[in-house]
Amino acid sequence: MKKKSNYLIEEDDIDFKELFQPLFSNLNFLKKVLFISLLIGFFSAFFSNKQYESSIVFSVDGTSNSVGNFGGIAALTGINLSS
Repeated sequence: MKKKSNYLIEEDDIDFKELFQPLFSNLNFLKKVLFISLLIGFFSAFFSNKQYESSIVFSVDGTSNSVGNFGGIAALTGINLSS
């Protein structure tokens, strides 16, 4: 006969209180880090040089149809107005 060993079976539950305890014990430190990060983000967003550029080119062909000048604009948006 084989001898069976008795092992203590641990629970497979997740204890969220135990999991988040290190975060809650350092709550004041986390608040300070969050506040400093928000200040750095605020100042970098509002006081940095704005560097953006945009350009667009419209090209409408010279053919006319029953819709008039709006046919070219409709073609640019992907709408087919030809009947």
